[in-house]
Formats: sequence, C-alpha cells, structure tokens
Amino acid sequence: MRNVFQLAKAITAALVISNCFTPKSPLKSNEKKIKLLYFPTWTVDKAAKISTFIKQEKNQNSTIALIKYCQIFPPQERPCDTAKTIELIMKIFEHSNVDAILFSGDLLNVSNHITANTSTNKFLVLGANVLNKRSTRFFWQDYLINKICGVRIAILGVTFDTLNPTVNYRDPNFVIQKLLPIIKSRSDFQCLITNTNDTLDYPFNVILGAPSKNTFWINSFSDNIVYEISLTFNIENNLSSIVFKQIELDTIFEDPTISKFKNEIFNNDIK
Repeated sequence: MRNVFQLAKAITAALVISNCFTPKSPLKSNEKKIKLLYFPTWTVDKAAKISTFIKQEKNQNSTIALIKYCQIFPPQERPCDTAKTIELIMKIFEHSNVDAILFSGDLLNVSNHITANTSTNKFLVLGANVLNKRSTRFFWQDYLINKICGVRIAILGVTFDTLNPTVNYRDPNFVIQKLLPIIKSRSDFQCLITNTNDTLDYPFNVILGAPSKNTFWINSFSDNIVYEISLTFNIENNLSSIVFKQIELDTIFEDPTISKFKNEIFNNDIK
C-alpha cells in the first residue's frame, strides 16, 4: 500500500506538468480495471456534455461517475424556481447516468420544490454528516458501495461546507473517523468525495475535493474539466495502480435529450 501512496503522490505532483497519463503496458489477464469519472462542478449548462461523456465511458468500461459541487444554475443565469423548472432539472439528473452527487445547498433548494410524483431514484446524494436528510425527497445515503468486476468500491460523501442555516450537520472529521473503519470492513477500495482546502490525513485510496498528505487526491473547482481516474486491481482485489487524465468538456458533444431539457429551462423560465 505504501508503494501505491508513493505512486499517487508522484502522479498528483505531476498534475501541474502534464494533463494526460496513459498506462505503460496493457492490462494483464488477471487484472481488473475500473474507472472513476470525477466532475468538480456540475451545472445545467454543462449537463448535456457531461451526460454524453458518462454514457460513452459506461458503454465501454466499468465506471462510476461522481459530482462534487452541484450548482443548479450559474448565478448570472438563474431562472425562477417554478414547478416546470424543477421538473426539467430532475429529468436532466435522471438521464445523466450520474452515480452519486455530494450534498450542496443548491440541491437542497431544489428538493424543497420536488413533488411526490417526481422520480429521484436514479442517483444518490451523499452527505454522511448532513442530519436532516429525511426532510427532503432526495434519496440520501452516507456512502455508496458498488461491486464491479468483483471489486467492492466504496464512496463516502462528507461536506465541510456547513454554513447553510437550514441544515443541521455533524462535525465532518468526526463522521469520517466513525465511518471509515465501517466502509473499510465492507469494501476493497475506499474513496472520499468532499469539499475543503484543508489538507486531510485519512487512509483512503483516493480523496476527491481536498488535498491529502499520503493519498492520491484531486482538488479542482473547474466546471469544464472531467477527471478520468483509472484504477487497476490484481486478482486478490488489491489496488495496484492509479492512472488519470483530464478531459475538457468543450470537446464533448451534447446529449440531445438533455440539451432539449436545458433549452426549455433557459428559453422559457428566465424572468
């Protein structure tokens, strides 16, 4: 594991130098490859491109798609919160093939307008330290565990942005310390998705949304970049390598279904 940490630290440091990393050798027959797609910021404006990219990757690879910050509308283009707008936003989420989204205030605002007939079961909102989950209609969980190619992948979501006065929070560090041993006992790989500039010192395999002392990490706020993180596991489901690259969303075609929903929002609902 120390070798993996050293490799991760070297890769992270190299992020400043190069945008693309590729495996030096093809996958061996007894190895398993799983991809994490990490989007630092999701907006309605970028949703059609994000959806296209996720669908392409899931058609070709074993993939989990994660979003750190969900900004429903850019501030300069914020439509009114009508029932029609919320319905369209939910349709966009459902067609995006996103596996999990970190809790955010914008998601909470949207959830307050969701009706009982609106489906929200196509994605998870992760917020292990958010206390009043049951007051919304989103499907909330502390963490996600997916079994892919026989490998149990755990994603823990914890927010350090605890300033929203309408939400009750537990201390994020306390929650991480409490839940990490539990998910380690239930999984082969552990990832934390969070939102802080403080350097964390927890033994996850990957930390997304915060710097780390001894773990592979990415901390970015771009709404035009997706990080494609390729994980290789040996026959015993132990992590053997981490390889990643950055891809600009401007190079991706828009999903036509989501593009239609997006145009309805911005053409009809802005007042």
